Formats: sequence, C-alpha cells, structure tokens
Amino acid sequence: MLQKIRRLSAVAYRLAGAFILLALLTVAGGFTSGSASGKTVEDFSILPLSGQTVQELVVENPLGPVEVAYKEQAQPEIRIQKTGRGVRAALTQRSLDSVKIEVSEEEGVLRIATRPPRTPGWWFSATVRLTVVLPNQSLQNISLTVRKGEIAIRGIRVRDQVTASTGNGEIDVLNAAGKFDLATSDGKILLENVDLRPGSRIVSSRGAISGRLRIWAPGSYHLETLRGDIAVTLTDLTPVEIEASASRGNFRIKGLPGLVIDEMGPSRVRAHIGTGEVQLNLNSQDGDIAISK
Repeated sequence: MLQKIRRLSAVAYRLAGAFILLALLTVAGGFTSGSASGKTVEDFSILPLSGQTVQELVVENPLGPVEVAYKEQAQPEIRIQKTGRGVRAALTQRSLDSVKIEVSEEEGVLRIATRPPRTPGWWFSATVRLTVVLPNQSLQNISLTVRKGEIAIRGIRVRDQVTASTGNGEIDVLNAAGKFDLATSDGKILLENVDLRPGSRIVSSRGAISGRLRIWAPGSYHLETLRGDIAVTLTDLTPVEIEASASRGNFRIKGLPGLVIDEMGPSRVRAHIGTGEVQLNLNSQDGDIAISK
C-alpha cells in the first residue's frame, strides 16, 4: 500500500510540473506571437506649453528616449508616446495608465519627469518617448537623464551648460551650441554643426564619436571613448593644441594648415597650430582617431 501511495504521489508531481510548464509556455507564446494572452497598448498625447520663455530645462525619463528641439514657428509642446506590453489588454492598459508624466513650469524652469508604474512586474513593461518642442532657441541650462534610450538635441543654443546622460543609447546633437557634458554607456555620439564651449566633455564607453565641430574659445575640450573611433572635422581653425592617444588604433590628421607635429608615437600624438590657446584632448582605447578640416 505504501509503495502504491508513493507511485501515485510521483505521478501527481509530474503532472503538476507538466501543467506549470504548459502555463509558462502559454504566457510566453502570448508575448511572442501576439495572441489574445499577449497585448501591446499604445497611448499618444500632447501637452501644450505656456509659450513663456524657458531658461532652464530638466527632464528625467527612466523609461525611454528624449528629444529636445527648437523649431521656428512650431507650437511649444510636449509630445508623449507611451507603449505598454503585457499579458492581457485590460490589465496592460491599467498599468500603462499608471505611468505618469509630471510637468511643471515655474519662473522660467521647465521640469518633466516620468514616473514608472505603481505595480511593476515581469508581466508588464512600458516605454515612454518624450519630445519637447521649446518656445525659445536660447536657454541657460539643460539637464537630460535617461536610463535606457536615445537622446537628441536639435537647434538649441545654451549659454551655460548642457548635461545629458543615458545608460544605453545614442546621443545626437545637431545645429547647437554650448558647453556640453555628454555621457553614454553603450552608444555612439554624433555632433553635427556644433559650437562647443570650453570645458565640454564627450564620453562614450562603447561607441564612436563623430561630427563637425567649431571650437574657438580658449580652454580645454575632451572627447573619449573606450571602444570606438573618433572622427571629427574642425570647421573653424584657431590656435589649437591637439593631444590624442589610442592604445589600439591608428591616427590620421589631414588638411590642417599650419599644423606642427610635436610628438608622434605608437599610441600618442601631440601637435599644435599657432600658440595653442585651445586644448583638444582625444582618447580612444580601442579605435582609430581622425582629425580633419
């Protein structure tokens, strides 16, 4: 009798394990195949801004990318695209509704913060894409913090500093000016038609840095990547001192009139044009470095 009970218990355990496995496969199938048990819900909204001049912008979005732009004659607004993925449509919608975007405009300071869902779980994930269209082109400060996603800055001139960081994503800066402190852990950085101010620091842990730069004011400028190439075009040649190091890469400097090579080694180059009031530092541990006009 005891052996019979043990055999029945073993069978029961195997059946229970089979039912659990079947349930897990059903849920997983819902996520991958788009069946009734796996749903994607999207929500798009626009929040108009007051139109008053913005002196400082602070954005925190742990759930996705951020774009900040000035467009002539465009309506100042915040465009919010929320996407939720979950097991069932109704539950996914409720969870997505709990993702809030907090906005405040006080004394020229515009603050935007994304608040994750109140009850996060393995069965639900959310992405929030923010696009901020500003009423004015020139600001005092910008601070953008993204946990995972791209950052884009377009057509903005900042008098003091732009601070932007993302844990996983590209950073694109186009037609902009300011002192930039940019950092990404995994992504390339593009600086196209950018007027850099002294003290700018551009860092990517795993990604290339490239673009067209104007650096003219005396001071230091630092570009660094651990894994990736650095390729920059200097659109306005001024007295500059260049110091470049590449542990496992090659150097290419061309088209810079008046350039004098001070030191050329297997992993380091020092050169200057004129009196060298501008200090340009380029570092790549695993990539090539190219400088041109």
